[in-house]
Order: sequence, then C-alpha cells, then structure tokens
Amino acid sequence: REVHEKAIIACGLHVSQGSLIWDAYKEFEGALLSMMASSGSEELEKNYADQKKKVENIHRRKLRQPLLGLEQAYSEYREFVEDVCDPNVTSDYNKAKQKLKARETLEANLVKDENSMDHYQEYINFELKEKDPTRIQIIFERATTVHCLESAIWSQYLTYLDSTLKISTVSLPVYERAIRNVPWSVEIWCDYIRSLERYEQPHTEVLSVFEQALAAGFGEPAAYLELWLCFIDYRRRRTIWSKDITESMSDLRTVFERANVHLGKCRGDPDFEVSKYCANLEADQFGVMENARKLWADITAAQPFKASVWMEYIQLEKTFGDKKHLRKAFQ
Repeated sequence: REVHEKAIIACGLHVSQGSLIWDAYKEFEGALLSMMASSGSEELEKNYADQKKKVENIHRRKLRQPLLGLEQAYSEYREFVEDVCDPNVTSDYNKAKQKLKARETLEANLVKDENSMDHYQEYINFELKEKDPTRIQIIFERATTVHCLESAIWSQYLTYLDSTLKISTVSLPVYERAIRNVPWSVEIWCDYIRSLERYEQPHTEVLSVFEQALAAGFGEPAAYLELWLCFIDYRRRRTIWSKDITESMSDLRTVFERANVHLGKCRGDPDFEVSKYCANLEADQFGVMENARKLWADITAAQPFKASVWMEYIQLEKTFGDKKHLRKAFQ
C-alpha cells in the first residue's frame, strides 16, 4: 500500500499513463477485499466494510484526475457501488472530464510527433497558465525524462521550482538529476550553488558542488570564468568584514588567488574580470589600496593601449585613491 501511494504521488497525474498506477492500486485493494468474508462475526463484517471503503476511495480519487480512460473508470465505479453514486463523485468526474478535454489535443500531439520538444513546450506553457503546481511538475518531469540531455528544459524546470515553489526538498534533488544529465551546463551549476545558499545548506555541501563543477569539463573557457565569479560572489557574501583581517577575509583572498591561477591555465579570463573584482574589494572592503594598485598594474601592463581599461582604473583612483596616483594614471 505504501509503495502504491508513492507511485501515485510520483506519476498518478500522468494523463496518458497514470491510469496504470491507479488500476494496479485498485486491483491490489480489490484482491484483499475478495479474500475477506462479508458476513459472520461483527469484527469480520467491520473489516470487510473498511476494506470496501478503501477500494471505493481509490475509485473516488482516480475520478478527480484528468486521465485517459476516464469514462471507463466511471463505469467501473458505478458497477462497484451498484449505481448508488455519490453526487460529489459525479461532480468531480465531470470536472475531470473538462480538464481532460483541454489536454487531449496536447497529448495527441506528443504521440503523433514522437514526443517532440516543441509540443512538450506547448504543453508546459499550457500548464503554467493553469497554475496547478502538481500538474506543472508532472509535465516538466515527463519532458525531462524524454529530453534528458536538453539543458534548456532543465533550466526552465529549475527556474520554476526556485521562483514559485521555493521548497528545498523539491528543488535540490532536481538539481542533482540535472547536473548528472547535463554536466556541461555552467548555468545550471551556478544556479545550483545559489540555490544551496538560498536554502541555507551547509557550507561543506556548497564547496563539494563547486569542486564537482570544476571537474565537469566545460567546453568553453568562459564557462570557468562564470563559475568562478558565481563562487566568489558566494564567498564574498559569507565574508565577515572588519578593520582587522578576519579568517573569512583571508579565505576570500585565497579564493581569488586560486581563481586567477586556474583561469590563467585555461585562459578563461582574457579581460581580467577576477582581478578587477579583487582590486575593487581590496580598495573598498579591505581598505588596502596598495594591493588594488598592484593588481591594476598587472592589468594595465597586459592591456596598455586599451582606453576602457585605463578609465576603469582612473575611476577606482577617483573613488578610493589619492590625487598623486590619479595624476599618474592620467599621465
């Protein structure tokens, strides 16, 4: 019974295949009913009535869902209750029929075009407009099962979970499945790190995911830059700022150093984004302008004829520096 309930939660709302689960559950409870005596002692009669109620309840629950084969399910219910139908069940059945009618064309399109991604997207858009979270999850699960190597559909699913449901026990397992299927998607890795932080997961878990991402083997060097910037943002938000150098401030400097070494090897930061980020923090939060100037000296030495680079450095000197170094920068 527990296994059947888990199956109902997982796929009992699957429009085209959900009936299989409901029917298996109904057959299981029906078999137990058939082995019971309907008369005899008071206890036997009570047990029989309770079991019959369980079977009827499965009929009721099934008839609330827009599933293919709904009319046959209603006929089976009527036969089971010997045409003494509960008006509430009939009302639920009629509502479910209306919901099914709205989805029949969408289901037919999936069958006709062999689960086309475009038709899944059309189906997803429909369910998003209907705003039923359970049905939205079901269609996303169906789409990611068939198109498990499409990073776009995983991203859309995860965005929905994070922005609408906002439940860690729902979102994080989907992230785990997503990175197993599309480990080359740096966007999903970065969103995973942000979600772990948002859901206040242990720091060790965030570190573990980041290290897995570094080892994922991205095709473009720029992906490593995006990953490092995401992780640096995370570490910056965890940093405890003080006039004296705290442990977290020291750790942040170590992260910047490691990022520069790694990106230097894979040539993932041609515009020195990480060094500029570090220089701004050295000037602003650490209050050590000399360290910022050393970083900018390396940047300007590598790109001496790029005006925009000099303008960024000049702006830093205007904000945090002094007139002497500002004059020198202009020269």
